Amino acid sequence: QSLWLLQKNDTVRTRWQHHIGYLMVDEYQDTNASQYQMLKALMGTGNHLTCVGDDDQSIYGWRGAQPENLQLLQQDFPGLKVQKLEQNYRSSSTILEAANAVVQNNPHPFDKKIWSDLGTGDAIQINTYDSPEAEAETIVTDIMFHHRVSQLPYSDFAILYRSNHQAKLFEQQLRTHNLPYQMSGGRSFFDYAEIKDMMAYLRLLVNPRDNAAFLRIINTPKRGIGLQSVKHITGAAAQQKMTFLQAAQAPHIAAGLTPSVQKKLKYFCHIIKQHQKMQGKPIEVASSLFKHLDFINWVNINANNKVAKISKVKLVKDCLKWIEALSKNKASNLDELMNYLSLQTSKDEEEAEPGVSMMTLHAAKGLEFSQVYMVGVEEGILPHRNSISDDEDNGSEQGVEEERRLMYVGMTRAMKNLRISYIKKRKSRFGEDESGPRGASRFLDEIPHELAAGHPGMKKSEEAQKEQNKNNFDALIAMLKE
Repeated sequence: QSLWLLQKNDTVRTRWQHHIGYLMVDEYQDTNASQYQMLKALMGTGNHLTCVGDDDQSIYGWRGAQPENLQLLQQDFPGLKVQKLEQNYRSSSTILEAANAVVQNNPHPFDKKIWSDLGTGDAIQINTYDSPEAEAETIVTDIMFHHRVSQLPYSDFAILYRSNHQAKLFEQQLRTHNLPYQMSGGRSFFDYAEIKDMMAYLRLLVNPRDNAAFLRIINTPKRGIGLQSVKHITGAAAQQKMTFLQAAQAPHIAAGLTPSVQKKLKYFCHIIKQHQKMQGKPIEVASSLFKHLDFINWVNINANNKVAKISKVKLVKDCLKWIEALSKNKASNLDELMNYLSLQTSKDEEEAEPGVSMMTLHAAKGLEFSQVYMVGVEEGILPHRNSISDDEDNGSEQGVEEERRLMYVGMTRAMKNLRISYIKKRKSRFGEDESGPRGASRFLDEIPHELAAGHPGMKKSEEAQKEQNKNNFDALIAMLKE
């Protein structure tokens, strides 16, 4: 409406043109068509305009940004002078040279070359892994190693990914090793309702006094115990100074419920008591519990559509896998598992220590970190499969160009060390092989070989890389034992 008014009403447009003496627009490469037309209307024939932008950092085409608006400025405002700001005060020259080499494969309305006087710096590390699990485990171990050896705070480290769904395995590994972290933007794996439900069941097994856990799961999965029945149980518990679980098991309290609800409540309490007494590793108890509850089938039935079914069932299975991993090296029984998780929760709430940053490449724009891990740099992820045409091997030109700029933005977030990784063959989000991304991103081939250790084009042996990872891990363990 504002643009329409400026274009159609001469009086309003003239008033605003006289009112604005000078105008500056930042992040100009992110302007869309309407914003550009508004700028023209506001400025008229005046030249009191300053625009700051970088066409190589235009990464918001999906929301209408047009990097070509920078080029149009020369046509509509020929009196403007171009002042190139080419010195970078953040990154080493190696990182900048590599990033420049990648983005130079895009067309450029303005020639420029970013440079730094911060020194050459270390070579970029490019690593390949057999699986996403191996990638996550090795990177988190590497962060622990450098934190300990180089005395770097965890806040110096960032894990950057193309899509939010890639964060889950890294988040699980960070929690497994009790490392502090912050997620920007994306939803935490542990914030999903299904995961909270599973954790509530385990909490109630370990601590029968956990009334909040009882309330969360008494009718999850749905078992026909309605709100009025729950009010009856909790009200009686308060009067008789009992826990909710004790009240649910008390015959004289259950007598106030219908026979149908009594039967369902009795079965629920039976499952809880049965698994409270069960001996074994946490994964054995958890697997038995959720099998008795038919939890996966319930999640599947209650999902809204086919995609949600696959996604939610995978969440449950991934949670069980994570519990299994903890059972191997962190907790020999359910009490130890929940004590471990409680410790982590307390630390999260206290926010005692800034941690590893986890975010998408889009969210990282404008930020900087001493140590950056760009993960999952693969065909179909970066560049994203939606940017690649189905019928052209070279992909959709504009889409791939924007993905290349996203690669450039990610690389230039690193100040001192940049580590890039990819999976040799990755399954899709929902487990299929056929539609999954295939190998190293084309952008890695655009990084000069001499600037990167482990470059795909140099065919670094997997044995040498595995040996390096093992040496890092062994050194860390030895230091921790000192």
